[in-house]
Amino acid sequence: MPNYRYLIVGGGMTADAAAHGIREADPEGSIGLVGAEPHPPYNRPPLSKALWKGEPEESIWRKTAETGAELHLGRRVTTLDLRALRATDDRGTQYGFEKLLLATGGTPRRLPLQSDPVIYFRTVDDYRRLRTLARDDLRFAVMGGGFIGSEVAAALRLQGRAVTMLIPEAGVGARVFPSELSRFLVDYYRQKGVELRLGEGMAGLDARAGKYVVRTTAGAEIGADVVVAGLGIVPNVELAEEVGLAVENGITVDPFCRTTHPAVFAPRPRCAPPRGARRQRQRHGPHRCPEHGGRRDAVRPSAVLLFRPVRARLRGRGGPRRPPRDRRRLEAALP
Repeated sequence: MPNYRYLIVGGGMTADAAAHGIREADPEGSIGLVGAEPHPPYNRPPLSKALWKGEPEESIWRKTAETGAELHLGRRVTTLDLRALRATDDRGTQYGFEKLLLATGGTPRRLPLQSDPVIYFRTVDDYRRLRTLARDDLRFAVMGGGFIGSEVAAALRLQGRAVTMLIPEAGVGARVFPSELSRFLVDYYRQKGVELRLGEGMAGLDARAGKYVVRTTAGAEIGADVVVAGLGIVPNVELAEEVGLAVENGITVDPFCRTTHPAVFAPRPRCAPPRGARRQRQRHGPHRCPEHGGRRDAVRPSAVLLFRPVRARLRGRGGPRRPPRDRRRLEAALP
């Protein structure tokens, strides 16, 4: 059984950042990393942005190996024994540890219906699959008008593909952006050739004559060759719950990343640093974690790929002015 001073459960960007941080603080301590994906840690944001604009796939890989951490990939930790300080993965391998970091990330939120053919876009394998499909002249239906859905739709339009977006809300990014900006994004998407169906969700999915037919909540039917969903993620808290750690829409931690067990830690969002002597516990969830950009609500423009002209609009040249805080957030994220 391998034993580590530090065991990291999770193989994403946060896990990599933790390995580098641990190595800086403790040059000698052994580090083990158990990740569910078969790949070493990589940057996720380029999967829906830079790679579609020509950046090489090699650019996404993080240099976790430089920390000396032992990587156990393609494995999921299924049980924890906090008395024995031991973790067991889905192949029966056990790992001893002194300190444990639960950097388990999240799972794509799924549609509440039978949707096996849908690509729930999140991983590098999802990118590779979608990029291969985008080489052919196919019609794509994209579910969701948030960050991932809108970026995937933009990426597919850059490839010249026909794209229909189903957005349950009133506009692109309507949950995050001011209504005026959301309406502007709607107009811009339509100018770029994306068909938008606002206020409509997906009610059903049928296969007919080799294609898919999406039934919407408004009673319409949309034909598509490929269906993609970008509906956000749900934090993976099952392990924490099973061992009795405090959980509230994510793993609850204090300002020093400590959970309710002294040997177990979880990532604390960089977006909410401790203020003075206040020691409130924070939630590690999909909207407030380093993997989503480190900002409070991970606000970034929903059309990074298509929206170079937006920068001028946000700076007040040729368009309505935005509140300064929203403008700063968007300008920081635009290429």
